[in-house]
Amino acid sequence: MDLRKWHDVIEWIMLAFFLIAVVTAALNFTIAGFTPLIWFLISIWWLLIIICMETTTIRMDLDKKQ
Repeated sequence: MDLRKWHDVIEWIMLAFFLIAVVTAALNFTIAGFTPLIWFLISIWWLLIIICMETTTIRMDLDKKQ
């Protein structure tokens, strides 16, 4: 499985959630019942997934070298 392609897709998803959080916080309204704080937490969750994918990629590259 090629994690690099998924990594790019997930980065765009995280960026979208972060931008939604910033816009909803600036305009002080909710979308679908989600407050700006929830949108920030969702974007942080996606960031954690990206970090896990990065560590997995590093581990796979180190295993190939051995």
